[in-house]
Amino acid sequence: MLKTDYLILGGGYAGVPLAYRLARKGEDFLLVNRRPYQTLAALLPELITGSICEEEGIIWLKPLLKKVLVAEVREIDLSGRRVVALDHGRESVLVGWRKALVICLGWEPDVRFPAKGVCFVRELPDAFMARRALYLQEGQRVVICGGGFVGVEYAGEIATDLGIKLGLEIHLVEAAPDLLSGLPPEARKKARSVLEERGVKIHTGVPVEAIDKGRLVLKDGTEIPGDLFLWAAGVRASRVLEASGFEVDERGRALVDEYLRAQGREDVFVLGDCAGTGLPMLGQIAVQQGKFLGEYLPQIVSGQEPPPPRFAYKGLVVSLGEAEAVAALGDRVSFSGMLAVVLKKILGKKYFLDIRI
Repeated sequence: MLKTDYLILGGGYAGVPLAYRLARKGEDFLLVNRRPYQTLAALLPELITGSICEEEGIIWLKPLLKKVLVAEVREIDLSGRRVVALDHGRESVLVGWRKALVICLGWEPDVRFPAKGVCFVRELPDAFMARRALYLQEGQRVVICGGGFVGVEYAGEIATDLGIKLGLEIHLVEAAPDLLSGLPPEARKKARSVLEERGVKIHTGVPVEAIDKGRLVLKDGTEIPGDLFLWAAGVRASRVLEASGFEVDERGRALVDEYLRAQGREDVFVLGDCAGTGLPMLGQIAVQQGKFLGEYLPQIVSGQEPPPPRFAYKGLVVSLGEAEAVAALGDRVSFSGMLAVVLKKILGKKYFLDIRI
């Protein structure tokens, strides 16, 4: 069995900044990730359409961190202080930790109705699959399930140029009364207006009942035929947590204290989409948590607790495709246009600084 002082599960927006800081401190750690790279989730819409190349949408982990095991986590044995993973040869690998386990395994789709033939885009291979489906035939119908920021970005990116060239019919379905629930009214109105101008057919206020046999069925009986169904609706934390015996909330996130320690454990920490902090499941929260724990994990494990962190939602910038975006700072201030587009690009580059600074 492999053993390390600090075992990190997941190489995403929390795990990578954390691992980089431990490496800089000279700590003994191992990061386990199912791919040899991190897919930059914020760039998945562009990866789907092919408006950026794959190398722009990923970060190779071994050149950055060195200590990386490419394997898929299957089980966490808390009593044995070890993790069971499968490498790419489908062989079991056991990895143990001496000082601390850090879990940042990200999200999974949370589908609560029959959904056959839906494309769930989490990583680069999923984006390639969706891209192949888009180019499969002209005039095909694309149905996006979920009108939050992910679904709106999918719709905006696909409707820009690509939708016209391929003759796509694009539907965006949201159960809530409006798109981008939680953003200021001005931002919601602007996003809807831009998408409708680009030909996106928007359906709001009625939940989805099923997706099957090339059609999406709403609870009011409306049927929307489709050739490609993209999931951008409900998500939950990795099911590995619940299966491994963690106390979790209604979205499968482990209950944690102010220092992100799992309930009842001094040596297990949970970050990002897997942490039940009450904050949104967003990359910006994961980055804040990864940076904090990267600085203070050895100190916390040794019993010297730093001042409690203050992780906070700082707003959102939603791309609507080429030359259009809406931004919301907090719950009240919003703006759109080129200023929002530039801010979106800056934030995309900022993550590369967040890893290191």
